[in-house]
Amino acid sequence: MELFHQMISRALGISERQIGSTLRLLEEGATIPFISRYRKEATGGLDEVQIENIKVPTKDLSITKKWIDGGTHPVDNIQAIIYQVDMNNVKTEYFKVRLTKDNNWTITLTDLPVYNEQGSSVTYEVKEVDVPGYISVSSIKEEPSDLISATITNTELTSIGGTKTWNHDENPVENQPKSIVVNLMNGEIIVDTKTVTASDFWKYEFKDIKKYDADNVEIKYTIQEEAVTDYETSYQGYLHRILDFYVI
Repeated sequence: MELFHQMISRALGISERQIGSTLRLLEEGATIPFISRYRKEATGGLDEVQIENIKVPTKDLSITKKWIDGGTHPVDNIQAIIYQVDMNNVKTEYFKVRLTKDNNWTITLTDLPVYNEQGSSVTYEVKEVDVPGYISVSSIKEEPSDLISATITNTELTSIGGTKTWNHDENPVENQPKSIVVNLMNGEIIVDTKTVTASDFWKYEFKDIKKYDADNVEIKYTIQEEAVTDYETSYQGYLHRILDFYVI
């Protein structure tokens, strides 16, 4: 904390020795009135106001877990790792916590230092230990008060796959298509695209796609094949099966 001592010393006009001694007493649990009255020899006679100004500034961290999965949470608790990030963007693991359904997926940590042991100012990041079948996104917001709000959002993932079936009829083998392009659609929006060939056995799969939108409503994906010359396309939706018939 040497750098912090120097900063406070310059700001308050108090020696680094006085600051170090006062901080040690505070860390040992001594109260400000006790220190100002009975430990004058250690602080150099600092009064309560001066001691209050020396206290290491802290912030509280509130962490909330948000599920986007239609209410079908697969676990009743998750682990989150809190990192300190210094001015050089170096991350250091600081603490681990568990959020559970019993605490309504919310926890608040108080009195987190805003300086690390080297005296560098620090911010905080939160990362969840992965939950299988979900994608996790963490966000941090500095509130006007001495509060940091963190939200961990978990969105359930799903996969959609299907098969392409050809009816070439009288189309010569050399003229038959060598590949098709399949789009995964969310309404009119193309979410993903895959090229499918015979080497895939004309099978396709879209993996790890979001099952719900931001409003926790299940997404109704559809499959759309890009037009194939000389073929008409139909779909069997519940199987995500694409049928192409040769048209003479």
